[in-house]
Amino acid sequence: MRLEQHCSEATKDIWSIEEDSITSFSSLSQSDHFNTILKEFGRSIEDLKRVIIRSLDDLKESLVLIDAVQRLGLDHYFREEVQIVLERHCLGYEPNNYPTLKEASLLFRLLWQHGHYVPTGIFGNFIDDKRRFHEILAKDINGLMELYEASQLLDTSNEEILLEAATFSSQHLYERVKNVEDSYYEVVSNTLEYPSQKSITKFTARRFLKDLKEIYTWVKPVKELAKMEFGIAQQKHREELHQISKWWKGLDLTEELKFARNQPLKWYAWTMASLEGPQLSEARIDLTKAISFIYVIDDIFDVYGTQDQLILFTQALNRYSLNFIYMYEVFGTKIL
Repeated sequence: MRLEQHCSEATKDIWSIEEDSITSFSSLSQSDHFNTILKEFGRSIEDLKRVIIRSLDDLKESLVLIDAVQRLGLDHYFREEVQIVLERHCLGYEPNNYPTLKEASLLFRLLWQHGHYVPTGIFGNFIDDKRRFHEILAKDINGLMELYEASQLLDTSNEEILLEAATFSSQHLYERVKNVEDSYYEVVSNTLEYPSQKSITKFTARRFLKDLKEIYTWVKPVKELAKMEFGIAQQKHREELHQISKWWKGLDLTEELKFARNQPLKWYAWTMASLEGPQLSEARIDLTKAISFIYVIDDIFDVYGTQDQLILFTQALNRYSLNFIYMYEVFGTKIL
């Protein structure tokens, strides 16, 4: 069996798209029911904006609320409100003003994630003279989970205390997950496997939604808002995928280049995970188109062209790139 034939057959998998499965997506967003959902969603957004601002009076509650909004992938609707709250907490920062490990760790992480510098002295109440965390904190599971989350900022801060935080928190958290009967087993396992700093929100939001306990009055409305947003985003992604599929089929490259992969769903998955929010819809579509050509070129090099052909092909691509840059700078031409 020729290599290009093998490659072509291998790509007839879950990443290909059946046209019948997406033709009805674009019409759904025009329905009266969907428009009603959008209006309700808009009202809920405005209500939660006011709740976030009101939470300023309670440090712990405001931090938990902002963290929940982030982990559920809703933060792009509340950037201004979140910034107001965090700036207020940053201005009012006092290193010894945080009585629990959870509050100190959560404030530290959220401020760092939003570009505010916070010294590791915030953990001063929880370490001894040797800069080791007090062993009594091993019993504070919620505090340990937040400390572990904060320690994942090591990529942006080389502070020694964060190294100690990572060691201390992970050691004791792993001890808890040895017992599957432990009431904290699932939530601790999720924290260790999917720390928010190193996870894609879209893929962890449902798990967080399940673990979010209704200890504040805003939790239930936030959960409902997250469910609505998930449905709206899903519909938006379907519409984008419909556009991409229509564009890809219109190119007819699968007929011209039978050896190339036919995986528009896979290409779109990259952009869907990396570019979140309805305002980036056009960017997701354009980037998917660029990724599709990268895959086609990769297949040409991997399974089809001879060395001489690839040399000529590379020269042609280089000339095309220079022409593209010139056209874009002079005429603003958009060819994808």
